[in-house]
Amino acid sequence: MEQESIKVVQKTDDICSFCPHNKEDICVNKQKIIKLDNRHSSVLGINVGDVFAWDEIKTTIEKKVNFVTFYKMCRGCEWQTTCHELMKSSKKNYYKLK
Repeated sequence: MEQESIKVVQKTDDICSFCPHNKEDICVNKQKIIKLDNRHSSVLGINVGDVFAWDEIKTTIEKKVNFVTFYKMCRGCEWQTTCHELMKSSKKNYYKLK
């Protein structure tokens, strides 16, 4: 079975499709999202145009995301509290600093 690939883009994408701030494929919070995307790219070491297999990007996230990098990446995101709760309930020890 072929793995799903993920391409890093700097525009609305599949993740944005159901967002209420996505108006006809234009994000009304574009400047805020660009800042969030840039912080994610910095922490994860990824760039616009990069293509990853799903397992490869999952491994990268698992290696590089802990509570310190999470707060660096997600500062100001309206989903931060929800994601934090998901991280706390997961089996991975996100408190471990790398």
